[in-house]
Amino acid sequence: MTVTNITDVRQGMKIKSSDNKLFKVHPVYSNVDPGKSLDVTVKREAAAVKSDKIVIVTAPNKDVDDPEKFFEKTDLKLSTSVIRQTGKAAAKPEEKK
Repeated sequence: MTVTNITDVRQGMKIKSSDNKLFKVHPVYSNVDPGKSLDVTVKREAAAVKSDKIVIVTAPNKDVDDPEKFFEKTDLKLSTSVIRQTGKAAAKPEEKK
């Protein structure tokens, strides 16, 4: 997926998932400059179909270069976007008669 910063301030970004055993996200933490985009890889391991979600958390980050340390702050104005993930069962191969 691609995340674009449409604001005029650098945004710190953290990506969370409802099931860290199934989902692998890279990068988890990053800074996105104004007007710039960032490609994020989201992979889901094979597992039973269930409802999950990816949550993108952002906050204006004017002064901290390390985005992981940025999210340790307690006074952030957080914004969240939720992407629902609903899997689809693969079709079973037809049996030979």
